[in-house]
Amino acid sequence: MISLTDDQQDALREIANLAMGEAGVNLSKVLNTYVELSIPTIHITQIDQIANFLTEVNAHLGEIISIIRLGFQGFFSGEVLLVYGPRAIETVSELLDESLHNEYQEMMLLREISNILAAACLNGITQRLDSNIIITPPSLYCHRMSITDSFNAMFAKNIINWYETLFIKISFKFENKDFQCNLIVFFSENCIEKLQQRLEKILNEF
Repeated sequence: MISLTDDQQDALREIANLAMGEAGVNLSKVLNTYVELSIPTIHITQIDQIANFLTEVNAHLGEIISIIRLGFQGFFSGEVLLVYGPRAIETVSELLDESLHNEYQEMMLLREISNILAAACLNGITQRLDSNIIITPPSLYCHRMSITDSFNAMFAKNIINWYETLFIKISFKFENKDFQCNLIVFFSENCIEKLQQRLEKILNEF
């Protein structure tokens, strides 16, 4: 059974907050707009419950979403999902002053933005945990699909072969613009013990 102490959760939340802040800064430089971030939340859940759980925590994005996936391996391993609201890609294209003429261009832009966010976030977290990882290129899982259908289909295919997982979620918004994205980092259950050890090392240094 995965569990973190309150102190470990606080330490991980602060690490994630700093890393996500760096990701937000990187994105704001690219798009020349202010990026608002939520406080990271940490969740532990069994995989057979995760489709419903993710549908619930992403419900504020709207009924139609797009999802980009990345994986990471190394000292830590896991998956990253970037879940976008229905107007996100149009807002990004407007900020970049780029015209999107077809779905292929939309997908490429989603991958580009996702890579900026995920790479900055993952590198920020793992560097603070004194570890190294390799990040796989982003891939489009779904584009403009029903939120319920998306997560049900995703986990029906057993893309995550774990019994339970720990994940961190943070939301990105643009000030006064119609853009919403949730970045969700899953840690595989077989690296949780190493995560606990690194968090304890950090706590003992203070």
